[in-house]
Amino acid sequence: MHYDFQTLPQRRGTGSAKWELMYRDQPDLGPDVVPLSVADMEFENPPEVKQALRDWLDGAVMGYTDPTDEFFSACLGWQERRHGWTPEREWVVTSPGVVPAIFNAVRTLTSPGDGVIVQPPVYYPFFMAVETSGRRIVRNPLVVDRADGAPRYRMDFDDLERKAADPANTMLVLCSPHNPVGRVWTRRELERVLEICARPSSRTRSTTTSSCPASGTRPSCPSHARQTGRALWCAPRRARRSTSPAARRP
Repeated sequence: MHYDFQTLPQRRGTGSAKWELMYRDQPDLGPDVVPLSVADMEFENPPEVKQALRDWLDGAVMGYTDPTDEFFSACLGWQERRHGWTPEREWVVTSPGVVPAIFNAVRTLTSPGDGVIVQPPVYYPFFMAVETSGRRIVRNPLVVDRADGAPRYRMDFDDLERKAADPANTMLVLCSPHNPVGRVWTRRELERVLEICARPSSRTRSTTTSSCPASGTRPSCPSHARQTGRALWCAPRRARRSTSPAARRP
């Protein structure tokens, strides 16, 4: 299959969220600037994806649909192949997107006025989901190490322990891989988070936006969450290395 990585589609004026926002905020930017605020690509769509959509449209009725058996098999099979864990079918709840799922998780698993822990710098809808739902932002900032000159972020577990032990804080929204710092958390780091949330003194649930590890070597530990008996909610999310407003075309 031939993939076209040379053609750069013209996306300005097409309703593209990242392009329209960039030019609305900075109308004088030149044509060689690419917004990196949203992780969609600047290449032609894969031909097999376009053909699959054409084939589906040729035989489909554009009506209301429910998840099929094939849908559930795909979801459960993904978790089993990628993470060695097979959840129950009835645990799978559909959502129109990751951001609505975060909002729904916050509103379902917490009460108005509860503290919700986030780990800044982090994906901005985390703050929106908490604040617009009448909950309180509780910051557990990441720590920057510069041992080799290049910054490397890590979690502040001491601070997390203190904030998770506060009965007023009832949820941690964890981003893995972390956007925007690019960290793929290790198994030990994820297990430490779950250990903290599972302690008898903690009322905090671990709520996660996660994905297949970017490197292919970092497990996400969903089975450990089941062993702890704590709530763990996962929504697929792709890793991104940068969310800076703009970057120059090569």
